[in-house]
Amino acid sequence: MESILQAVFSTLGSKTGDMAALAASNVIDLPFLFKSSQLKQHDYIVSLVPPQSYFDFQTSQFSTYIYFPPGDPWHQNFTYAGRNVYAYWLAKYGTTNVDQPGHDKKSKSVPTFDFVDVQFYEGYSRSGYALDVQNMTFADYFVNVYLQNISQNSWEVNFSENSSLPDQIINLSIAEKLVVGFAVTKLNKKVTYISPEQIAEAWNVLESSGMATPRGLMFWNMKLEPDDTNDPSNMANAFNEILHTRENSEKFRPNCV
Repeated sequence: MESILQAVFSTLGSKTGDMAALAASNVIDLPFLFKSSQLKQHDYIVSLVPPQSYFDFQTSQFSTYIYFPPGDPWHQNFTYAGRNVYAYWLAKYGTTNVDQPGHDKKSKSVPTFDFVDVQFYEGYSRSGYALDVQNMTFADYFVNVYLQNISQNSWEVNFSENSSLPDQIINLSIAEKLVVGFAVTKLNKKVTYISPEQIAEAWNVLESSGMATPRGLMFWNMKLEPDDTNDPSNMANAFNEILHTRENSEKFRPNCV
């Protein structure tokens, strides 16, 4: 039986083991995520959870260095952004050969990563710049900028700048692989809060456009009180209403839409 354990890899927030070694050198060790293929061979559900700049549809730049300023012209003294390093792992380790049940033990190629969860709550992110500086609505940014780039199959990453991989277009199925992550509240001054109302509006615009909708939504995190309300499941209820996940669940309250 397939394990329901989700193996999540993040280059931020860890102070022990392999991640401490990576942080000490200021670069990502590219073979590190080969471990994800090993997990997949043992029936784990495996995801990538990159901050937006580490998996950035809006640029072709690539580097293993992890202390860049933001890609947009703001807060250039904040040097904690990446340049598509997670895209390398999708390109390099995107499929894994796994043995099939039976006497012949035939193997088949399966996607290594079950989904890619992009953190819009990265500090001084692309989405934050669009909303706070360019004064775009989240719906306009999400549909006409962010998803438009990847849906047109036009995201080429220049891996040769800092690796042995050739430059190539990254193919990512929005409907099957992309999960978009939001902060459950305004975590700090570096994070642009995107509310359930804004997300619902963007989803409606996306559905009306005829473009593919992402596989899902997530938020960080359940321990935080969302949206300054007394309802600890407010964001979860909102996402359920947006995605039509459970028909009989508590409705997203009218004053939140």
